[in-house]
Amino acid sequence: MVKVIFVIIAIFFTLKILSSKEGYEKLGWTIVGLILLHSNIFVTDIPINLPIHRWLIFSLLLNELYFHREFIGEFRSFPLKNTIIFLITGSLSIAVFDDRLSLFYKFYTPFCEITETYILIFLGYFAIDKENDIEKLAKPVLITVILIAGYGIFNWITQQNPYHELVVNNYIPDGTEYYNLLMGSLEIDGDRFRASSTFSSSFNYGYVSSLLALFSFSIYNSGSKRLKILSLIGIIGGLSGTVLCFSRTVFVATALAFATLILFSTTLTKKIVVTVVVIITGILVYNNISSAKETIDNTIDLFVTGGTKVGGSSVEMRQTQLKGAYHYFLQNPIRGNGYNYIDNELGWGDQDNKQLDQDMYGFESIIYQLMIEQGIIGLITKLLLFISLIVFFLKKVKTDKNLSGLGLAIVILFLSFSIGTGPLGTWPMTMLLLGVIIKSIVIKGRDLSKKNKPSLARI
Repeated sequence: MVKVIFVIIAIFFTLKILSSKEGYEKLGWTIVGLILLHSNIFVTDIPINLPIHRWLIFSLLLNELYFHREFIGEFRSFPLKNTIIFLITGSLSIAVFDDRLSLFYKFYTPFCEITETYILIFLGYFAIDKENDIEKLAKPVLITVILIAGYGIFNWITQQNPYHELVVNNYIPDGTEYYNLLMGSLEIDGDRFRASSTFSSSFNYGYVSSLLALFSFSIYNSGSKRLKILSLIGIIGGLSGTVLCFSRTVFVATALAFATLILFSTTLTKKIVVTVVVIITGILVYNNISSAKETIDNTIDLFVTGGTKVGGSSVEMRQTQLKGAYHYFLQNPIRGNGYNYIDNELGWGDQDNKQLDQDMYGFESIIYQLMIEQGIIGLITKLLLFISLIVFFLKKVKTDKNLSGLGLAIVILFLSFSIGTGPLGTWPMTMLLLGVIIKSIVIKGRDLSKKNKPSLARI
């Protein structure tokens, strides 16, 4: 019965995406679904596994492709067009020459990789038509931030997550290693309880909360009177998730991202005010929440001693993982060992039935994953993507310093987090928002050009 209800919910979101008239409305339903719907929900597993997040992305993509002429026309003017084409070519070449894959999966596997990662930048870009669309999109997103923050606080205070339990008990086989891992997230880690809210892990909750806190800050910084109070609550709600996930990586990534956003997008007065508020808030949190104090102490220890005083990842462990990744990288350095090699061949996707390389202690970095599965092609193409994004936003600071600062901050957040832990399903939200930001900047640039263009009367 539970699975039927979730299928109905999935169909409801799809119908809302298909029936919405405006692009930002379609995108809004997709983003809200990505935030609220647990990633372990499956719409169907016959003939292929279709997680609900993939279902939402496919729904948005197919809807946009329906307007193929406009879609192609917009892509021709897309600032990162050549980069995306290069990335698509790289993804296809990795799969097509992979002897492990059948003919269908030689194309379906890279299609999933393409549509769930970088092509989403263009989907976000295509959804925005007017300069104020980002503000219209912001309202449902900010409300959703507040909802997951409220549930995250409930999750932390009660140390219960009935939503997470409901999904895991209905979609993951009881007694398997993966089941135990997911249910283990409801247990106290040391003397800390990590909140996960509507997400499959505390890491994802912390990352998305930080991402949405950045977005909320940018909306507040834009001077929008209509969303001033809502965006302020969104900042607080987002940062509450950053704290309650109790992840050192999320703490560091968020600090770097906010420093970038404040540096590029605010006046000197705001920089001073924000800095003072952050310091005071940090002191209060450090002195009054013991779990936060421990996490901050552990974060400092990670840089001072390499993490030798605490559990979890350490510099020594990362060095071990790097050596292991390099070993597998040498097996096929050009195009890697292929998609899902870590899950299927190294046994980390089905830990009950495969021989694990336990010496690796996991694959806690996007760099290690790319080295093993995508080789030089994956490393170069992904590097080009982020260089292109950074260059674009730096060039557009004069056009809109608030949005350009937000774009740079999100790139820094994603890179810091994914290099520290791995992407962990954070591609879709990140790329969609980056696409929205790019299009909003492009539209503002066009409007400024029209205003500055001399009229015939002046010539």
